Amino acid sequence: MPSDLVFIIDSRGDSFNPIDVQEWRFVTTFLRDLVARLTSNNLDSNIRIGVIQYTTQARSVYYLNYRGNMADSIGNLQMLGSVGDGSNVAAAIDLAINDQFSGTVGDRIGIPNVAVVLMRGRQLDVSPYLCLLL
Repeated sequence: MPSDLVFIIDSRGDSFNPIDVQEWRFVTTFLRDLVARLTSNNLDSNIRIGVIQYTTQARSVYYLNYRGNMADSIGNLQMLGSVGDGSNVAAAIDLAINDQFSGTVGDRIGIPNVAVVLMRGRQLDVSPYLCLLL
């Protein structure tokens, strides 16, 4: 089924803390393997994938119109490591809605938009966006 899929990754943590490093590797390995499965038979570009990374601020790492090997690219996120303290999932969801899911960066009209949020710990700033995701 065609989908425009954006992964929103909580990248809080300390890149010098072994536990944070291990958790980050687990998340990026899981995501890399999942994307590889989703795109392995995707010769006709049925699934487009974007990635947002967030802590206190959110940034788009890959847009839906990215044409490289997404599984390899997500594997490369391991090298970036976790990137700070704090959490602003609301900013990440807002970035998905207003940036990733726009036609200028690869969103397709008539194709379902799906956001998958991978969070660490308790999130306090989600409620204004829950109705937008449903």
